[in-house]
Amino acid sequence: MPDITAIIFDFGDVLVSDTSKEFENKYSRLWSAKQALAFRKICRMDDLNQCTIEEYCKLLSQQVTPQVAETQIRQVITGFKLFKPTWKLANRLAQKYQVIILSNNSKNGPAFIAKKLGITFGSLPFVNSSKVGMRKPNLNIYNYVIKTFKLKPAQTILVDDKKKNLIPAKRLGMHTFQYKKNVHKLEAFLKKLKVSA
Repeated sequence: MPDITAIIFDFGDVLVSDTSKEFENKYSRLWSAKQALAFRKICRMDDLNQCTIEEYCKLLSQQVTPQVAETQIRQVITGFKLFKPTWKLANRLAQKYQVIILSNNSKNGPAFIAKKLGITFGSLPFVNSSKVGMRKPNLNIYNYVIKTFKLKPAQTILVDDKKKNLIPAKRLGMHTFQYKKNVHKLEAFLKKLKVSA
């Protein structure tokens, strides 16, 4: 088995909290099928830079949860938390391997989150769906990352919380790990592949 040279980390729910998912968990029991569909559509718009954070919250308020105040929606959507164990792990790995963040995110989301949490991406390149015009699990975004960073799929690991985002990476020959806030299992998986931080 070839040595691992690159690790790709998802951002939301791997390195920081996914506030859209938190919003869904908090309010989805109130939604009709039409509201659930509107939520997914608005999330896609956000990931492809088709709305600002203000517009995103406003659309959620109008189309998804009209019974919830927009200020309350904004509080949930901007209430990011840093996942310190994986954040520290990614930064330690970046000293020995090529570490890349691949995220479905709004154009200004990463900068907003970094400022709010007091972090910098430093040596971690950030591939953002809204800047490249493609989002996971579209195969094109994985090919874009492979080409841009000259990666060899067999020597690359993708860590993502969503199974559907791992499927195209696996098809391309990458090693994959579904992260469920289980940093010890991730470390054990890396160790199996002879990756040490």
